[in-house]
Amino acid sequence: MPVETVPAFAGVPDPPVVSIAVSAPPVAQEEATPALPPFSDADVEMMARTVWGEARGCTPDEWRLVIWTALQRVDDSRWGDTIEDVLTARYQFIGYRAGNPIDPDIYAVCVEEMLKWWSGEDPPTHEAYAPSAPYFFFDGDGRNNWFREVWRP
Repeated sequence: MPVETVPAFAGVPDPPVVSIAVSAPPVAQEEATPALPPFSDADVEMMARTVWGEARGCTPDEWRLVIWTALQRVDDSRWGDTIEDVLTARYQFIGYRAGNPIDPDIYAVCVEEMLKWWSGEDPPTHEAYAPSAPYFFFDGDGRNNWFREVWRP
């Protein structure tokens, strides 16, 4: 004769289903604050005055190369750690004068190039004036400047 087995909980009703809502406390969402560039309006003005003094009769391409000469010096730190240090280093950017005018076109190019530098772009080169980077020095004839890595007296 076959034996019939009965489950241990036979006849016991199922327990009631209870749902409990568990939630973590709200987490404050921090909005990403854009990092500020490592230069100020005063730095841009100093750069514009420098470019005016060094390359005012040159093309905007050459303005860019003057700007990047200074910025590469900031990155290198042999000439100082800040834009002001580099632009005011003795016997370096002789075109910088606090009284030089701020040309709006030069100022706009300074902002554009300084933002590129801040974002990590490489310095520009120019077939005729700066065929390779880095370049830390330049000299010119009043119409054009030529840029190079090492000083040659």
